[in-house]
Amino acid sequence: MFLDGDCMAHRRFVEEHLRLAGRDSILGGKRVEIGRELSARILAEGQPVTCLSLRLIRDSLAGRSRKVEEAFRIRSPLLRRLLHRDRIFDDGIWGCNFSLPRELFYRTNGCDEDFLDGSIEDNDLGIRVVNSGGTIRSVRALAVVFHLWHPATWVYQGEKHRHNLGILDRRIAMRESRCVNGIDRKGA
Repeated sequence: MFLDGDCMAHRRFVEEHLRLAGRDSILGGKRVEIGRELSARILAEGQPVTCLSLRLIRDSLAGRSRKVEEAFRIRSPLLRRLLHRDRIFDDGIWGCNFSLPRELFYRTNGCDEDFLDGSIEDNDLGIRVVNSGGTIRSVRALAVVFHLWHPATWVYQGEKHRHNLGILDRRIAMRESRCVNGIDRKGA
C-alpha cells in the first residue's frame, strides 16, 4: 500500500485495500484536497482526519477544500457503477492512494528512478502493470485519503516534465512492462 506523507487515511483505508486486493491488480483511489486554512488548523490540533466531517464539507462549500465528493464511501456495487466510482479515469494511478501485490511490484521492477520529480511516476507504474497483463481496479469512494495543503513541489511544465513525459510515451508505445532503473538495476 502506498500513502503519501502529506496525507491522512480514512479509518477503513487498509481494510478496503486488503478486501479488494487481487493477484494481478493494482488498486487505485483518489484523494480529498483539504484547503490551506483547514490544513493548518488540523495540524495545530494534532488530530488525524479519518473520515468525512461537517467542517470539511463547509470548507468545500466555501471553495477552499476540493474533491470532497471522494470522501463519501459507497459500498453498493450498483451505486458505485452509476456514480462512476468503480473505475479510474485517464489521470491513472495516484501515488497517494494505491496498492498492489508484492509479486506484481517486483514483476514490473517497482518504481522507476529515472523520473526526475514526483509528478507522473505513479502513472508509469500503472501503465507497466497493464503492459504486464495486470489490471487497474478502483478503490475510489472506499479507500479514502485526505491530502493536507502545502505549496506544490513540482510543476507540469519545463524540462523535468518533458523528460518524464518522454519516459511515459515510450512506455506506452513500446508496451514496456518493466523499468530499467527500479528494484533490480539491470531492469528488463
